[in-house]
This record gives sequence, C-alpha cells and structure tokens, in this order.
Amino acid sequence: MSHKIGLVYLNRNAEGSEPVARFVKSYKNFSPGIAHEFITIYKGFANDQLPAAESLMDGIAHAYRAIRVDDAMTDIDSYLIAAKTHADIDVFCFLNTFSEINCDNWLLHLSNALKKENAGIVGASASYESLLNSSKLIDKVLWFCDRGRLPYDESFHSQYMVYIDAEKPQWVKGPRVRASKRSADESIAQPQGLDFIEGFEAEFEDYWDTITAIGSGNRSYCHDVPAFPNPHIRTNALMIRREHLLPFCHGRSSMTKIESYLFESGWHGLTRTLLNQG
Repeated sequence: MSHKIGLVYLNRNAEGSEPVARFVKSYKNFSPGIAHEFITIYKGFANDQLPAAESLMDGIAHAYRAIRVDDAMTDIDSYLIAAKTHADIDVFCFLNTFSEINCDNWLLHLSNALKKENAGIVGASASYESLLNSSKLIDKVLWFCDRGRLPYDESFHSQYMVYIDAEKPQWVKGPRVRASKRSADESIAQPQGLDFIEGFEAEFEDYWDTITAIGSGNRSYCHDVPAFPNPHIRTNALMIRREHLLPFCHGRSSMTKIESYLFESGWHGLTRTLLNQG
C-alpha cells in the first residue's frame, strides 16, 4: 500500500544559515529513493528575514510547502503542528536543523522499515537512556560537589566536567585530595576523595526523595520515566504515520523542555505509547 510521504525540515533562525546550507547540499547530493513532499518549518523568523531563509531552499523543486512557528515552541511542538496542518500526508519524516544526509536511498530505507509488520515508528537513532537514572546521577554529582562534601578530585572532575563547571565551578577551586588517605599527622585518619561518598549515601537518598516528591519536587517528572533500560526512538530523522501522531496534537498548548523529553522517552511518550499498542 502506497503512502504519501511528507519530509519536514525544521529551519530554526537562531541556529544561523550554515547548518541549513549544509543540509540542503546533502539533500541535493543524495537521492532519497522515494517520492515525497518537502515541507519547511520556519521557526523564529521575522517577516523581513523570511526571503533570505527561503532563498536557501533554491533548487529544491518541491519545497513550496511551508509553515511558520514561534521560536518559543519546542521542535516537537513544531512537528506536531506540521502533522496537524497537512491532512493529505499519510507518513511524516522529521529532520531538525542540524540534520545532514550521507547516503542514497535514505528516505526509502526508513519507509521500508515502517512498512514492516507491527512497525509503528522508525528512526535513524535511538537510545536506552532513562531521564530517571541520568537525572539522579547528575544531581548526585552536583550534590557531592556542594558544601564541601567532596574534596576536589581530578578524575571525578574529568568524568563530570560538563555539569560541574556549569553548576558548581567553585568546587574546582576547593580543597584538593591528598596523595595519602591519611594526613601527615598520623593521628588524623580522615578519609579523602571518593572515599567520602559511601558515608553520605543515605543523606543523598533523603535529598533525592525530597526533590522528586510528586507535586512539589523540581524533579517530580522522574516518576513519568521508565528506569534504564528505556528504549525509545529519538525525535530526529523520525518516521511515523500521521494517525499515530494526531492523538498528541490535541488538548495541549506548547510544551516545556521537560515535556518534550517526556514525549520522547516517558511512560506516556510516543515510543512507549506505540509499544503499548503493539
């Protein structure tokens, strides 16, 4: 059974023209292998900025379909608007601003996968990550770097640098781990470095329970995420039938960033919903 495919490319103004030009070049260089309608989402463009953005699509003969959305919306909000707006499209493939194609028949590969028995969603990438586990790990790292719980440790810093430098830069300038686990004064046997962690486990768990409390904690969203392993399709280079997206298009305003994460990998998100439907 043939389906009308809509290829939706998100052009976000805030990312500049370079990634868009790179995508267009790759689109022209590699055959998709299957007929489709090209739909551009212009995200965050003022009226006077639109002509220059549209000119980047020169040479794509069927790039006449376009919608405009506010930059405050998430990428997923934009995709859902495209799905809701184009009722004549049966199947959508969504590409974000930084997408770059690198092989022929790329769209055909996705389409063939979606035609397999019981396939409800396909994508170029997926993950087993759980926000529950990831958030707990990151919060635990930052918690130990706070209030002198953990002396500076180079290996610890190296592993979690991206979070520590952004949230707890003062920890990097704090007391250092000594080479010996005993001070020069042998009468002081205070454990150093990562040995501190075991003694604080129960205290951290109490803290974690507080920030994940339903209705009040700033990590309460963790209750809406399956624990690792949490297999889900990522929302870039995603292909799905319109009928499976429409239930997510109704009864909601624009998503928060957390809500967009839950759409991708939560208990009631896209992948998990389709898995529950078989």
